[in-house]
Amino acid sequence: MRIRIVFKKTQAMRFTGHLDLQQTWMRVFRRAGIQLEYSQGFHQQPKLQLASALPLGYVSSGEVLDAWIKEELPLLDLSMKIQAALPPGLEVIRVEEIPLDAPKVQVALQSADYQITLPPNENIQELQKKISLFIHSTEILVERRGKTRNIRDLVEGLDLTTTTEDKGVIIMRLSARESATGRADEVLSHLGIDPYKSLIERISLNFA
Repeated sequence: MRIRIVFKKTQAMRFTGHLDLQQTWMRVFRRAGIQLEYSQGFHQQPKLQLASALPLGYVSSGEVLDAWIKEELPLLDLSMKIQAALPPGLEVIRVEEIPLDAPKVQVALQSADYQITLPPNENIQELQKKISLFIHSTEILVERRGKTRNIRDLVEGLDLTTTTEDKGVIIMRLSARESATGRADEVLSHLGIDPYKSLIERISLNFA
């Protein structure tokens, strides 16, 4: 049986890295008494697939995990068992069954939506001009891991709004394909915003 879990990663796990998150989910299934399928080969591993690594310091209200389990169990029972075994910082939104032969979750992933709450006292009018310039550019080069990349091609949507408290909020859609993944912190840095002073939330993952 293959299930897909859509979950939140909240402030309590904001600084938990990708590999530690994978280990956390393995412990959740153990505590819940749900047996996972294992991969074949010499180094067998539990069959768990997170759709996309969430950078350290980000939170999320739309992460996705696929898991292969040995038993056919009702989804409601699975959801209740998983919910009861979660540590602080993880919240399950829904659990659904998907076909065993469905594409790998990483392969099906196309884009991701982000909501960024900006630091106080940002100049909204000036920032709007920078965003407009960004949108109308064809090439914006940054260095990533020693290589120069055009991040403009990775930004599919970029908009600025304000909250009722007049805080600036940026909504962006970034490519999340395996060979072309955008990073919210790179976009913010180019706009002159310190990503470490902003709250970056991934609000959804979008699949083909």
